[in-house]
Amino acid sequence: MVFTGGAAGLVIGAGAGSAGATPPSGKLTREEFAKGRLADAFKIQTSGPTDFHIQRVVLEPGADSGWHTHPGIALDIVKKGTVTAYLDDGECKPVKVEAGQAFLFPAAVTHIARNEGDEPAEVYVTYLVTAGADPRKDAEAPANCKLPS
Repeated sequence: MVFTGGAAGLVIGAGAGSAGATPPSGKLTREEFAKGRLADAFKIQTSGPTDFHIQRVVLEPGADSGWHTHPGIALDIVKKGTVTAYLDDGECKPVKVEAGQAFLFPAAVTHIARNEGDEPAEVYVTYLVTAGADPRKDAEAPANCKLPS
């Protein structure tokens, strides 16, 4: 299942309210790389230590990620361009995700992301995987997924 949406961010925090809050002090730099919204609610649960990998991925027109899976979830934000995702979910319908939108790939679901547009697509991906695991594993193309040329 891929979740998509408009233009806000995902915030996960600890604590409640601003009791005892203080403003930053000293030299602090913060740069937002990308912002995207998932339309549906979801929960994250791990069974042990988890590694976070954050990657910037650029797909030139006609490029794709190759069929693959992840041992945990992948949260993707499209910053520029459009990415079309295909999942081996029985239907393999294309899901177009445009700049300002986000999508979530569940663990162990075979999928591919393609740039079927005319401009480069820039995507920021956060992987949450079991500590020590490679965040990506190549997979065979599903027989039921016929991609457009």
